Amino acid sequence: DRIDAMLDRIGTFNPETQTADDLRKLKAVGPFLAQRLHQVGIYTYVQVSNLTQDDFELLDEVIENFPNAAQREDWVAQAGKLKNK
Repeated sequence: DRIDAMLDRIGTFNPETQTADDLRKLKAVGPFLAQRLHQVGIYTYVQVSNLTQDDFELLDEVIENFPNAAQREDWVAQAGKLKNK
């Protein structure tokens, strides 16, 4: 499905070999949204940094109250900086 295709492209998360990042460090992400991102398979800044506009539109369809572009303030750039810390 579309979620699987997105994860194939942005990267999948393997809890045995990877550690989840604190997605709440991204603008407009609280505990509820972080949980919803986990439910669709997004756990790391690397994954977020690879998201495209189409991916954000898909996430908006599947996650209730997903923040709009203005509220997100460029998660891709934020995640790019956070993944290198």
